[in-house]
Amino acid sequence: MKYTVCDYEAARELYLYVNNNYAVYQQLLQVFKSLNRKAMKGKYDSEKACKAFEYVVKDGAIRYTQEFATGPYYNIFNAATRCEVCRKIEATERESIMNGDF
Repeated sequence: MKYTVCDYEAARELYLYVNNNYAVYQQLLQVFKSLNRKAMKGKYDSEKACKAFEYVVKDGAIRYTQEFATGPYYNIFNAATRCEVCRKIEATERESIMNGDF
């Protein structure tokens, strides 16, 4: 596997897109609900939560490149950048997930 370096500017852009695109945000809400059920059972794990967000972030990256860029999504948002977005979503929404505030 090729080592990639996170592009924080691209991560910020993708984070904003995921939170502001209706279709992607609806997917994100489903993940929030699923993680809330895990939290209620006492089985919430931050690392696994980041893994759950990967599918939504990947879909957001694909939609972003279809709308604004040319070329494949993985050239613009490499694996490290997408992983950083997952971590940021988990960190900012952890309290809301635990409380079920969505």
